[in-house]
Amino acid sequence: MRCILDSGSQAETITEEAAQQLQVPTRKSKMRLLGIGGSLIVDRKIAARICSQHREVFMDIELAVVRKIVDHQPIYTIPLSELDIPENIPLADPDFNLCSQIDILLGARVFYQILGTNLLRVGRGPTFQESSFGWLAVGVLTESCRTTALTCAKVEEEPREGETNNELHELFKQFWKIEELGRETEAPKNLDEEAEEHFINNTIVDSEGRYVVRMPFRSDHQQLGHSFEQARRRYLALETRLSIDKKKYTEYRKFMEEYIEMGHMEPIAAEELHNVRYFIPHSCVEKPDSTSTKLRVVFDASAKTTSGVSLNDVQIVGPNVQRDLNDVLIDFRGHNIVLMADVEKMYRQVKVAEPDTWFQCILYRKDQSLPIRAYRLTTVTYGEASSSFLACRALKQVAVEERETSPQVADAIENCFYVDNLMLGAPNVSELKKLKTSVAVALKKRCFPLRKWASNTPTIIEDIKEEDLETTVTIGDQDIIKRIS
Repeated sequence: MRCILDSGSQAETITEEAAQQLQVPTRKSKMRLLGIGGSLIVDRKIAARICSQHREVFMDIELAVVRKIVDHQPIYTIPLSELDIPENIPLADPDFNLCSQIDILLGARVFYQILGTNLLRVGRGPTFQESSFGWLAVGVLTESCRTTALTCAKVEEEPREGETNNELHELFKQFWKIEELGRETEAPKNLDEEAEEHFINNTIVDSEGRYVVRMPFRSDHQQLGHSFEQARRRYLALETRLSIDKKKYTEYRKFMEEYIEMGHMEPIAAEELHNVRYFIPHSCVEKPDSTSTKLRVVFDASAKTTSGVSLNDVQIVGPNVQRDLNDVLIDFRGHNIVLMADVEKMYRQVKVAEPDTWFQCILYRKDQSLPIRAYRLTTVTYGEASSSFLACRALKQVAVEERETSPQVADAIENCFYVDNLMLGAPNVSELKKLKTSVAVALKKRCFPLRKWASNTPTIIEDIKEEDLETTVTIGDQDIIKRIS
């Protein structure tokens, strides 16, 4: 357990997670905690004994159970080489320089009982105060800690699990439903217009014919704090879970190695690490019934940095640039002759401009015997607030380019897509075959290849390679093709 001392607090508190780890019974409590962040009612408490590792000293105290005490402290890890630490003194927390979570807050009642009489001031780093628990590091660790992201220790109320869609488990659950049916809240019109203007003014086409986009930021990204320690901790936890399931671990590494081989992520040289602005934690989820990828890696750009701000917090979500799903389906069902397809890896077909790739860095290693390396993702990445807009808007840009020369193709791309799913129909076979070819050519020119072709009229897709055809799922005595999940 990691403790922080606060001489101004009248209460001692412990996080729910730490209380559960101790496996001690909780008792009812009626306590109101007041602080800078407002007030909250605490309805549980536990009794605990805190002991010194260095002396035969202990104290019996009551701890109010809260969801969170304070952000990780210090706000980022400080190398010991930057600190002057006196030799031969037993530290209460030998890892005080490491950015890590706080489990317990000890207030004034404990603070003044454990203080000793000796004080050591050093040239670089904190002041060291003698106490019953060992020597305490107090004050400012280094001058570089004096950033715009300052922390004031306070008890903080956070939504419980199930009360917010930002929980990681919700991210996993919703990942397979990229085709979101609608946004819960509409962004202010000026932000939608800003995102559209940003796309038009900053999107270019590279030598391959691929769109290269810039991230639309809604606020100053200088608000982002440090994210390495959290990403590292979560990556090690992921490795631990995967090591239990060898098959899943193999699939995960296969996915990541493909990312590298396709140039969608690239290693960061040691001398370039100072350019990293944000590390995105990641995990993986399985979908056994998928006809393409059974395992996907999901990226959590909602993970907070040490300043309490995440990458998604500073990005503009962007407007919905495609038709409503119901309208697309109604038009599709109005045709007797139809076809379906989807864009292969649509998000990853859109590149992110080099300066913005430093905001989407991750940690990975092929084998646990190797050192962990930092990589940066070079394409639009699912899990980021603006990714859906950037990918769909890039797809729509193909229609914009085709409008003057091929209006029918432009209409098909603009009106018959829902995210990456194409649902197209025509009055007769010859017209649909011609439209299919023209749409595929226009999309491929901008590196949006179509795959998983299917049609209720086999002659329409007879020229498609077998590996690019959609597979069927047998339900009863019928073969079914699954489209919108």
